[in-house]
Amino acid sequence: MLIPDSTNWNVHLQACRAMIEWNQARNRGKQSDDVLSRFVVKEVEDFEIFKNLVSFSRQQPRTKCPLQSKAEDRLWAFTILISEVTAVERSNYELYGRGYEVEEEEMTGWRERVEQAYRQVCVTAASAAQHDEATQSHFNAMVKVHYYASLIYVEQALAFRRGAERVLHTYLPVLFHDLQSLAKDTTHVFSHVLFFPLFIAGTECWGDEHRQAMIQRAFVDLIAATGAWCNHTALQFLCAIWARPEYWGVGQWIRYARENENEIGPFMLF
Repeated sequence: MLIPDSTNWNVHLQACRAMIEWNQARNRGKQSDDVLSRFVVKEVEDFEIFKNLVSFSRQQPRTKCPLQSKAEDRLWAFTILISEVTAVERSNYELYGRGYEVEEEEMTGWRERVEQAYRQVCVTAASAAQHDEATQSHFNAMVKVHYYASLIYVEQALAFRRGAERVLHTYLPVLFHDLQSLAKDTTHVFSHVLFFPLFIAGTECWGDEHRQAMIQRAFVDLIAATGAWCNHTALQFLCAIWARPEYWGVGQWIRYARENENEIGPFMLF
């Protein structure tokens, strides 16, 4: 993921998961108290979740189960919610393809799940060791953009278009405004977690060259600062869909990715 043009993510993911599961089995499922070990587990699980988000082929391996068993191990409660939303979207699509009638999701419950995740992250952050005021402020802003991006992704993946348009009309301008401020500081310790909200914002700026330029510039700057070259494939995906007016619309990036997966090739967001 740190090498330009590399797409061998599946091999690395499977090896990392196998090593973690072997170690957990050896310890009879007991979670390690070692900070570094817990960090590695979190990174592998998050990587799988975001990989699933942009993978649509039935042959793509899915995350079988969380590698972390305790809720308090999760600073980013949003990632598990994203995983569940992705799983429901894929399931609904498969049912529809088999001829089953898929009922509209109860969006009130899903929106409340986003609110719960936001509250959980805020509580976890407040109970953590205190940083300087600037770092705390930056972290709080980072939490907010993940909150808005998660709300938008829920609508993109599960809501009927008319309802989703109303929600995006409310939250998308706020997300863009906050991202513009955060993306200016590419040297900050939290900058590497900006790619998900940037991607979600980018999927909804079709036809808006000003916003597209902002998203593209932020991607390039953050990739250069973090070395996470796998995200360049996500930027290429955004540029491709911006050039395809027939796929412009709320959440239509999912349809574009699914219908053109062979043409697009593997891409990664992390």
